[in-house]
Amino acid sequence: MLGDLHAEDEMLRDALAHFAEVGVDLVVSVGNVVDGPGDPNACCALLEENEVVTVLGNHDRWYLGGEMRELPGATPVGALSERSESYLASLPATLRLQTTRQAIVLCHGLGEDDMASVRPWDSEYDVDVNYALQELIAQDGDAIVVCGHSHRRMVRTFEELTVVNAGTLLREHDPCFAILDVNQRTVAFYTRHDEGVILQAEVVRF
Repeated sequence: MLGDLHAEDEMLRDALAHFAEVGVDLVVSVGNVVDGPGDPNACCALLEENEVVTVLGNHDRWYLGGEMRELPGATPVGALSERSESYLASLPATLRLQTTRQAIVLCHGLGEDDMASVRPWDSEYDVDVNYALQELIAQDGDAIVVCGHSHRRMVRTFEELTVVNAGTLLREHDPCFAILDVNQRTVAFYTRHDEGVILQAEVVRF
């Protein structure tokens, strides 16, 4: 699982190499491919070449619409190649994937709302008034939601719904990536040292 990418092509390349080395069945990405310190064209190419199942993030949507380009680190309009822009435009907002155990809802925020999120410290009240989350609980039962947006790695269960935030690759925001094992019901988070060494940071059971 890849969290918000934010053009971190070097970190993305290392994460994909680790996934290949350990033999994961499927790599998914929660989007926000653009708007960051690296090369967004390289990120698009890596995702496409490695057949990473990817959804559209709010920053990708903003780029395609020419919005919010005044943000720090924003990818300038026209900086993407025609192929990269076509790739971004092809990405869906959400995807539902079926595994041997549970369905996975892949999204950037929460469901169709790419600006919604739930955070590790959110209170019971915060959860109750989080309408995007409550809609997922009502509609998706015992699914696993894989999302991003907040840049906060997290595994939380709400009734029968498990929400896994894959974090971010953005170098300033505690970068990580993760491996979800639906059979063992674990999420292993990994970090990358400056030397390119991949270390397992923690394993969370749900």
